Amino acid sequence: MSSVKNIKMSFDEWIEKYNPIHNPNGEGIVAGEKSIQFNMLNEDDHKQVTSADKMAVWTLYDGEFDEDDEDADVKMMICNGLSYTNAVGHFITEQKFNQAENIEVLLD
Repeated sequence: MSSVKNIKMSFDEWIEKYNPIHNPNGEGIVAGEKSIQFNMLNEDDHKQVTSADKMAVWTLYDGEFDEDDEDADVKMMICNGLSYTNAVGHFITEQKFNQAENIEVLLD
């Protein structure tokens, strides 16, 4: 039986390790002055994300939020894998992730 390893990293660590590809059609999250975010409502972006290696696709989620904490910051988070639920964008990286890892990239 294999176990899944949970990993948390910063956005900068994720950029350095996985090297997200540039999206010339993209808007949204930028790295190195170029957009790296893909929008699934855009037909070209959708094709690129769904045809990419599934081990190189990441999902951007909106809102880690504690209802009991009025001062809690709403955060965005990138996780490995393709998901549509609560997704606000996607990324494709040059480096693949390990299937035995659950990676969370917390954004400020």
